[in-house]
Formats: sequence, structure tokens, C-alpha cells
Amino acid sequence: MRTVALGIVAMACLVAIAHGGNFFQDAEVSWGQGRGKIVDGGRGLDLTLDRSSGSGFQSKSEYLFGKIDMSYRRMRWVQRKFMIYNYCTDAKRFPQGTPAECKLR
Repeated sequence: MRTVALGIVAMACLVAIAHGGNFFQDAEVSWGQGRGKIVDGGRGLDLTLDRSSGSGFQSKSEYLFGKIDMSYRRMRWVQRKFMIYNYCTDAKRFPQGTPAECKLR
């Protein structure tokens, strides 16, 4: 039972826009079939990763910076159980330069 519960919900992220914006105005959940939700009146975004898939969001416009807070305990569990890959720092896979979505102004 415990293993199933941990496997179903592996990670939840709370993301807050640093400039004090509102996710209802600034972002939209782009994939995840209900696993991504805008919460707290638009002040936060919950993204969930489970056994079948994850979730993601995209900005409605270009934004310059943001702040990400993650549940540390859950993140440590994910790091022990899964390989975490940051493609924005993979120079071998992208020798031509950083992908456009990774660049911040």
C-alpha cells in the first residue's frame, strides 16, 4: 500500500512567479491530463509526476525570471528512485547552444 501510494505521487512542485503575477493571467497547464493545477487563487501551480505521466505548464508570454520551491522530502525521494536529467545543461546533446526555452534574459 505504501509503495503504491509513493509510486503514484512522486513529486509535487509549488511554483510562484517572482514578480507577484497571477498564474491565471500569465501561464497555462499545457499537458498532464489533470495532473497540473493552478492553486491558491492563481498564486501557485501544483505539478504532479506519477507512474503513468507528469505535468507541465507554459507561459502565455515571455517572462524574465521566476522562483521555484519544491517539497524537499519528496524531491529527495525522487532523486533516490529516478534519474533526473536537466537538458538545459547538456552541452553534448546540444552542441549548437542552449535550447531557446532554457535561455533567460
